[in-house]
Amino acid sequence: GTNSAGVIAAIQDNGIGLTGVAPESDLISIACGIQVNENTWNKETAYATSGQISVGFTKASAKGADVINCAWSCPTINTGVIDSVLNIVLDKCVVVFAAGNCKEGNSNKDLLYPANSNPRILTVGGITNYGTHLTNDKILGYYSFVGSRYGAALDVVAPAMLIRTTGN
Repeated sequence: GTNSAGVIAAIQDNGIGLTGVAPESDLISIACGIQVNENTWNKETAYATSGQISVGFTKASAKGADVINCAWSCPTINTGVIDSVLNIVLDKCVVVFAAGNCKEGNSNKDLLYPANSNPRILTVGGITNYGTHLTNDKILGYYSFVGSRYGAALDVVAPAMLIRTTGN
């Protein structure tokens, strides 16, 4: 989320040397996940509930969001609540989801929910700066911490490694 926000809306001529692709845009930050202490964070179990996620979508829509960008997936969640809220929100704005990360040994091709749940969701996958599939292999001496899921179900791909943003 934070890195994506920097790529999207970093202010031009801010003295940092970075301009977002839409520097005049307004961002609305909606926290819809669980808050955990940095010392107790466990990425394997730190998932928001379907109710928390639905509240986040509803807040974003109520605040007039034209685009809702979600850099998360939730492979183990009650999808019914999220699906019903997404159907309402998709009538009001564009919803973008990451295709999902993949770790070594996982099937890269299957998109994770909710990126795969509705044809009206714009699904984005990551590629290298050379236009090839982003894996968690060593590329140019750098390791990508995770790869990107891929396949015909993606709507668009974009470079996802070595991207300078305000978050790093």
